[in-house]
Amino acid sequence: MKGQDWTKEELEKLQEHYGKMPNKELRRKYLPNRTSQSIRWKASELGIALAKRPEWNEEELEKLQEYYSKISIEELQKTYLPDRTVDAILGKASELGLTLAKSPDWTEEEIKKLQEYYGKIPNKELKKTYLPDRTIKAIIGRAVLLGIGSPRSPAWTKEDDEILQTYYSKISNEELQKIYLPDRTVDAIVGRAYKLGLTSAKTPNWTKEDDEIPQKNYGKISPKELREKYLPNRTENAIKTRARILGVASKRGSTGVNEEKKANPDSANRTSALLSTTHSSNPFSDWLAQNIGFSEGSIGTYSDAVGAISKKMHQKGTIQKPLENMSPFELDLAIFLIINDRDFATENTRRKLLYRNALKQYRYFLNTISEDSGDRTYMETIENDRQIPETEKTAIIQSRVGQGAFRKSLIDKYNGRCIITGIDHPDLLVASHIKPWAASSNKERLSVDNGLLLSATYDRLFDRGLITFDRYGKIILSSQIGAENIKRLGLSQGMKSNLQINKSMNEYLSYHRDMLFVE
Repeated sequence: MKGQDWTKEELEKLQEHYGKMPNKELRRKYLPNRTSQSIRWKASELGIALAKRPEWNEEELEKLQEYYSKISIEELQKTYLPDRTVDAILGKASELGLTLAKSPDWTEEEIKKLQEYYGKIPNKELKKTYLPDRTIKAIIGRAVLLGIGSPRSPAWTKEDDEILQTYYSKISNEELQKIYLPDRTVDAIVGRAYKLGLTSAKTPNWTKEDDEIPQKNYGKISPKELREKYLPNRTENAIKTRARILGVASKRGSTGVNEEKKANPDSANRTSALLSTTHSSNPFSDWLAQNIGFSEGSIGTYSDAVGAISKKMHQKGTIQKPLENMSPFELDLAIFLIINDRDFATENTRRKLLYRNALKQYRYFLNTISEDSGDRTYMETIENDRQIPETEKTAIIQSRVGQGAFRKSLIDKYNGRCIITGIDHPDLLVASHIKPWAASSNKERLSVDNGLLLSATYDRLFDRGLITFDRYGKIILSSQIGAENIKRLGLSQGMKSNLQINKSMNEYLSYHRDMLFVE
């Protein structure tokens, strides 16, 4: 969590190790009380640059030219180019004009195995057991072409839900996953708890006796020691936050070392009312705290904003159900409906775009925790709609999975290359909608102006709102990616791509920037 001043020792560790090891490792070894995002922000504030990745040497280029197209990219990276990422290898290969070897046509036996097992066992197991000569990307791509449908995690059983209801909030999510729900990811557990209306355990109110402990000791010993010796039922972040509320949080002196500050009883009294009325913990606010690094006040503001939007828009009939009950697919359509509501627009302006920004963060959260996009029912509605001609219906459905006429028009427009990396292998390219498919009309779903041709990694970043483009085709990067990952991706703020932007396309990009991009 943000808010606690950096100590002299922390700053020294940051300057010594930043950029020389992954932030995750830096945090684990030297800065356990800092989030990865706060580490990135502090490094940026101090002007500490990441170690620049060295230029490709002759030996690396020879290995790339010798083995590219002969073995898988993953094997090439692991065996011959361990200091390069897969994306860096693909980018350099494209720069050198290298192409991957064309995969052999699928046999009847392979297609039969795919139809029999796809979605019923993990793709990794499907490849290992039945399709050893195919990559996982090729397996997914062929399944889409055959209309088999995307793989889904098994449905939650009654027993799974009972376990979740029994243990959620009583033990950590990691422990719950490891001991009771090993076939679920932690994100899936948080998502399911959200759908069931479960909340994390509410921390008990601070007593007078509790408050006396940080008032006497904060600044003399570390929050970790305070927790271990006196407050075992509080987290270190909770102790730090309470110290700020009580007015005893350490302040930075001229030396940069923490100095003790006298308690301010009035400060504690002023904030007690605020604490008694703050939002109850929920998966969205928990996720904001763990992943975004917002202050406690910002978390409450954003969580309450989403709740207020959901309640008002549902009561008014702008949306058919509360936001918290929606799938990612439904939310994209709901956002489109909400931003066109006059009451929302007025309130959003009055609150200086708070509501819009809260919706962006909620979309990012929901996409992160959800196992399924939730588009199946809507797709069936289109399939059963007799008002849409069959050829158009097929094109619309295919455009949802980046296939058919929509994909072909984008390949033609961009000469079969990713607009960012220049990668030209068809299996690695995704036809991505700028304005989400769910929020688009049937005409917009098929419009080449509403699409970009991206390699898979960058499609994911664009879809999640972590990258976007301005009206000139210059890339805009979200702070959520992190400086280290930006370097690994070979990106830089303002890097320009030839998007061939016209008036229609600029309107779609404007929608993406305003409603989906997470700053």
